[in-house]
Amino acid sequence: MEHENESTQQSSAGPDNDGETYFNRTGFSSKIDALLEDLRGNQKDTKSIIFSCWTRTLDLVSTHLRQGGILHQRIDGDQVLSQRQYNMDRFVMDKRIPILLMSTGVGAFGLNLTAANHVYILEPQWNPSVESQAIGRVSRLGQDKAVSVTRYLVRGTVEVIRKAELAKVGFLDGDSTLVG
Repeated sequence: MEHENESTQQSSAGPDNDGETYFNRTGFSSKIDALLEDLRGNQKDTKSIIFSCWTRTLDLVSTHLRQGGILHQRIDGDQVLSQRQYNMDRFVMDKRIPILLMSTGVGAFGLNLTAANHVYILEPQWNPSVESQAIGRVSRLGQDKAVSVTRYLVRGTVEVIRKAELAKVGFLDGDSTLVG
């Protein structure tokens, strides 16, 4: 990984880092591969929230985490409020559960997520305020740890072009990981 500064990092992942693909040679998402690699390196004494706007992506990440024996909880819009609260409480209280999977829309509003100190964003949001709200739930008043943010972008796609456009409004805060 190439470090831009203390709180921002940028790395490349993918089959050959040649900018070719969203999928690696084995047919898996390069973003998910990069995420799993980052999670393996950040598991000790950390709690992480993985945001995606797609529940199917959260399904895939959950499958990989289960296969790797990594405990996690999940909150998404398909759950009733009581289930969301139960899953949040388990994530916060159980030190054995280092990861919370969360859909961006659910995680962006009204939650205090200061139990986490690392945020992973699998897709950039076209509305930067939604993403900022989600990140703000982790880095708000009461947070006693340094918070890091990693974003995953695929080279040669519209999300990279859009990210450059959004840089003018603060989209570059945190980490950005280019994959493919």
